[in-house]
Amino acid sequence: MSIPEPILVVYGEPPKAIATTDLRQARVDEFLASRSLQPKSRKAYQADLRTFMDWCDLAWVDVSRRKVTQFKTFLLRERELALSSVNRVLRTLKSFYRWMLLSEYVVADPTIGIQQERLPDPVAKDLEDEEVLRIYEAISLSKMMLRIGRCFRCCCMGCGRRRFVV
Repeated sequence: MSIPEPILVVYGEPPKAIATTDLRQARVDEFLASRSLQPKSRKAYQADLRTFMDWCDLAWVDVSRRKVTQFKTFLLRERELALSSVNRVLRTLKSFYRWMLLSEYVVADPTIGIQQERLPDPVAKDLEDEEVLRIYEAISLSKMMLRIGRCFRCCCMGCGRRRFVV
């Protein structure tokens, strides 16, 4: 068996670059169009999903739960976002993937099981003693006014005046 002679292939001009469409952005646009969002909400959703797309260059279908967890860590440690902001971005991503799953663009939702950050309990604002006393005075005054109103109505009705006149 003999080896065939090599054939020299000469190509002409290099192929022209084909304009590609980022299908990830097309899905985001479709998602936003399917929602009735106020302009500020639309802008926030777009920014949150853009943050994820800038961080991860995988197709939506290739994103794993591990990748979403790494993204959450990135938001916390490198971007140093507030916990409430991290939770907002995660909620956006969860909402987007829920829509992708219902639209049958993906077969699994990688955001399932990703926990949001626990926010610290807000600090209670205590009332000053003077404020508490004023509240009690207002309550007792309103109770006294209620009693005076009842007495007045009883007196008027006892005098023969009709109720709607009082």
